[in-house]
Amino acid sequence: MADRDLPLATDAFTDTVLLSSTVAIVAVDLRGRVILWNRGATRIFGWTEQEAMGRFLPFMPPEYEAEYMELFERLREGEEFDELEMPHRTSDGRRSRLVVSLRGLAGSDGERQAIVGVAQEAPDRETADELLRRIESLELRLSETHLPPHFLLNSLHAIGVLVRERRSDEAVEALAKVGDILRRAIGRAGEEEVPLGREIELVGKYLDVERARFGGELRLDVDVEDGAGEALVPNLILQPLVENAVRHGLAPEGGRGTIRIAARTDGETLEVAVVDDGVGLPEPWPPEETGVGLRAVRSRLGRLYGDDGGLDLAAAECAGGTRATLRLPHRVGEESRVRAS
Repeated sequence: MADRDLPLATDAFTDTVLLSSTVAIVAVDLRGRVILWNRGATRIFGWTEQEAMGRFLPFMPPEYEAEYMELFERLREGEEFDELEMPHRTSDGRRSRLVVSLRGLAGSDGERQAIVGVAQEAPDRETADELLRRIESLELRLSETHLPPHFLLNSLHAIGVLVRERRSDEAVEALAKVGDILRRAIGRAGEEEVPLGREIELVGKYLDVERARFGGELRLDVDVEDGAGEALVPNLILQPLVENAVRHGLAPEGGRGTIRIAARTDGETLEVAVVDDGVGLPEPWPPEETGVGLRAVRSRLGRLYGDDGGLDLAAAECAGGTRATLRLPHRVGEESRVRAS
């Protein structure tokens, strides 16, 4: 299948996101042959694009062939996967694990024609503190903190749907939104904390992209008390919470529903809540282990603010839905004691 048949083949998006991304983005056809391989894939797996193109799942460890084939068949049948920890091998034979999100993509005829995966290295639990310190540095901010890999994957999927449905104006608008989010994330890489109002503005742009995926029934309601919009919060701390609300709360309902962001101050404490009216918390709750994104948010708050920072998840007050509440010191402007490394 030629690259131009894929719904992700647009020059501007390929240049700015696919090829230059530092997370691995790989597409294979339904026979498992590589048809797209970006620089992030070369960084993680070792093979160059020229070496990988056309090869059958080069990163698959032979000892895990049965598990890979079962997963591949489920993808071909229409299942989707987020934040799977999967074993892989590199070009020099080393083994390690990746955090992977996987989707099927349809061609211009609407038939499933390819599988796309976005991957980054799985955190080593024994060295999590060391890794999280590195994540906060400017060196790794772009690749591991500005946006999770499934944001890029979901954006590709949403834009692919628009292209396939010949909704060209909406596809171009969605591309512009994704580009704006990436530019803002890169431009803010040296800022450890930013005003809450700027965080909410970025979340609004992210939800614009998700609306392209689900349609116009995804709503954002903002309720910030006077003065709280100037309060400082960690850079890009809300996006993973909002994405979690979309993926786990609203996506099962077809993306229909409302995400509410509310902020209140109580003396020296700022509370910011992200509330959805979706399907609610899974059973049993709490689970034995939360996803990578929520663990990263909790670890980051604890490292920046100690016992003064935290994240709580609970059932929303409304029927169904989930409430994620950030708790951190209330500071503005020059009061910030946190600086980038």
